[in-house]
Amino acid sequence: MSDVKLKIPISEDQPKPIIGVRYYQFLLMFITLIICFVMRTVLSVAIISMTAKTPPDPSIPTYPEWDNTDVILSSFFWGYILPQVGAGQLSEYFGPKWFLCGTMTIGSVFNIAIPPMAAAFGSTGVIICRVIQGLNQGFLYPSLHNLISQWSPIAERARVSNVVYAGSSLGIAIAMPLTGAIAASELGWPTAFYGIGGAGVAWALIFAIFAENSPTCHKKISKEELMYIQENNGVKYSTTKKVPTPWRSILTSLPMWAILIAACAQAWGGFTLLTEIPSYMDGIMNFDIESNSLLSAVPYVGQIFTGIAVSPLADKLIINQVFSTTTTRKIFSGLGSFVPALALTWLAFIDGAEQELALVLLVVAVACTSFVVSGFLINIIDSAPNHAGTILGLVNGTSNIFSILGPLTVGLLGSDKTDPILWRKVFLLAAGIYVACTGFYVIFGSAELQPWNDIEDEASQEGIGIRYYQFALLFLTLVVSFILRTIPSVAIISMTAKTPPDASVPTYPEWDNTDIVLSSFFWGYIIPQIGAGQLGEHFGPKWFLFGTMVIGSIFSIAIPPMAAAFGSTGVIVCRVIQGLNQGFLYPSIHNLLSRWSPFSERARVSNIVYSGASIGIALAMPITGTISESKLGWPIAFYSIGGLGVAWALVFAIFVENSPASHKRVTQEELRYIQEKNAVEYGTTKKVPTPWVSIVTSMPVWAILVAACAQCLGAFTLVSEMPSYLNGVMDYDIRSNSLLSAVPYIAHAIAGVLVSPLADQLISKNIVSITSVRKIFGALAMYVPGAALIWLAFVDSTQKELAIVLLVVAVAFTALVLCGFMVNMIDVAPNHTGTIVGMAYGTSNVFSLLGPIIVSWFGTDKTDTILWRNVYLLVAGVYVACGTFYAVFASAEVQSWNDLEEKSGTY
Repeated sequence: MSDVKLKIPISEDQPKPIIGVRYYQFLLMFITLIICFVMRTVLSVAIISMTAKTPPDPSIPTYPEWDNTDVILSSFFWGYILPQVGAGQLSEYFGPKWFLCGTMTIGSVFNIAIPPMAAAFGSTGVIICRVIQGLNQGFLYPSLHNLISQWSPIAERARVSNVVYAGSSLGIAIAMPLTGAIAASELGWPTAFYGIGGAGVAWALIFAIFAENSPTCHKKISKEELMYIQENNGVKYSTTKKVPTPWRSILTSLPMWAILIAACAQAWGGFTLLTEIPSYMDGIMNFDIESNSLLSAVPYVGQIFTGIAVSPLADKLIINQVFSTTTTRKIFSGLGSFVPALALTWLAFIDGAEQELALVLLVVAVACTSFVVSGFLINIIDSAPNHAGTILGLVNGTSNIFSILGPLTVGLLGSDKTDPILWRKVFLLAAGIYVACTGFYVIFGSAELQPWNDIEDEASQEGIGIRYYQFALLFLTLVVSFILRTIPSVAIISMTAKTPPDASVPTYPEWDNTDIVLSSFFWGYIIPQIGAGQLGEHFGPKWFLFGTMVIGSIFSIAIPPMAAAFGSTGVIVCRVIQGLNQGFLYPSIHNLLSRWSPFSERARVSNIVYSGASIGIALAMPITGTISESKLGWPIAFYSIGGLGVAWALVFAIFVENSPASHKRVTQEELRYIQEKNAVEYGTTKKVPTPWVSIVTSMPVWAILVAACAQCLGAFTLVSEMPSYLNGVMDYDIRSNSLLSAVPYIAHAIAGVLVSPLADQLISKNIVSITSVRKIFGALAMYVPGAALIWLAFVDSTQKELAIVLLVVAVAFTALVLCGFMVNMIDVAPNHTGTIVGMAYGTSNVFSLLGPIIVSWFGTDKTDTILWRNVYLLVAGVYVACGTFYAVFASAEVQSWNDLEEKSGTY
């Protein structure tokens, strides 16, 4: 879909007037961005004076007791991310003009409100104002992008976008010295908020008078200019849009994902710098607030001039056909991220004595980000001008989660803003994100007009199909199930602690068989797998999954009283029953996926659904750690999560169906599409024998089985033992331990979602065969973790950050198996997927059982680095050996014995 090329002819005939009406509109947009970014930036400088111990005048209030400045600075983005997609939709349906007027007016009023809210409610009052300003400015970029798409011919698009969006840099550049000068004077920081808020209200009135939604709405535009714009911008409906948005096409478009990922990098880096440069200048470079604010503005002045200077070059490269539009966007996006990354890497090793060099590097880092306006930012209009507002809202809303995380990460890395090591970590992290995310954009970005931009062609689409709701239910089922599975891995530390957080919380320090307790889940888990697959195929998997959740939840609730009554044996009994019960989980879910997923969506769907396992682990670890360390105690973790599981089972029972054919609300069009694209011959249940001889003697099935064994040994050794490693070797307390243990699984979930579109695209575009794709992803999922674990084997307790990074890499890359051998089970025999999953999981989970036990074979002292070295080297060896076997013998071809009718005589 994304490689379909629909060209917009670029007319050489421009209207005769030197300055057309459109340029006045661009000027209005430019000034609007200046005002909005002045309001957005004031606090980043004023916060230094607001929290100073000594104000320039005794009448100026200050709040030196505030210790949450990073939270205050990031709070703008809490509101900012929420309305973005809705804002884009509303601006397309009703026109963006009045949304922009409202944005400026409301934002200005709450800017004026910040000083009295600070006096009345402290930092909470400021946070409230900033959240509301963020909610309000969530309409800014989607509305402006919509206006640019309406008013800009393609031949002027890069220049226009750069000039308009230069308003944001100029706003920052104005706000920093202006706020610094006012805050350092006897007027005081409150005057900065009052003055800028008043200017915003006044500008909103001017904008309301002179701005228009589109060229056709403007009374003074010439017919010649109107025709020139309409013939050269690819927009079919120039005023408002009254048709559905092609959500499915947008969300499954790899070029859109490339833009989104590049935007995430820019949001992280850009807003970390925006909010933290004043603190860096103050803490490391020792500039006073007035010099600080002036110098903090210099990078943004550089950004303005860089953007305006390079944008004509981007347009010329396209108009003169030096490069294609796609290549031009990739070049400018690459420069807009790779150069700042290099500058930040250098800056990470600069000390306070090199003030001039630090300032030069900050100017380079910020100024070069202006290249992205001629890159991925304008790429949104290139690809889908009719949906520019909606897509910009989607991109801006998602990427600005990273605007929240950027400043907060500074707080997580340390609180001492005078510590150069803190800033080294901040700058290196931002540089790494720039390089990784923009690398993805350079590979997968495209500026070709997408076929779904044509509104008439997409009018028949009815939004999100029923199958996606089923996938969401499966995803949440895995989240809940893996929370239930993972709780004991963290809670066991508190359960066996000598000193509980509260005297009423029972503990059992005498237990010396914790590895047996942890592995006991798998004693039951391996037994029902094959039978579970068979039963799911014959009777449908829905009610088996329902029973899995209900029974598993009940025995989670039973663990605390069983521990009190029967000691570790009671816990082992509960875990064995939970394992027996969850033995139905993967065969049943895989069976449902084979019924509901069209072939072209299989890798993405599988990754999203199975990322629920990583999310469940990532949630369980910090939640369990926090509850266990509190006065509530570890039993509450089992009770509350068990109750959640029972509740979710009821929701699942109501909304899930065994197949598309049995769902009452699936459309005939979607039903036909699924059935034609997934090679499953029996839509609801299967009442025929299984070709056991063919399955057991199939080399591709054996390749899957061997790969699954490696993954189970490695993955479940890590999930059950990581908390003990972080506690015993890295000396983290249980709360830090549980939070850090969750990080690799968050990375696992993100990695799976990011790479899965690549697997589907490689197949759908015939770049690589299905078999090759499965082998590539299957091998990477084992070789990279193997290498990371070999390195980790030689890391000691003084290298905590490196250990965390290696654990993240080891766990995150295992997500690639979902595009490898996991989905390969559906490829080779979709009619028997439940049985094959059951066989693979039943056998391979013997290794899940062995993993924690192997740790105890090497020793019982969890503080012994040699024990962990032996464990990690063994797991790495298994990864490499089994990954190689899979790469050699795997196949994704549908096997002949999958065809039930033609091969019925062989059963």
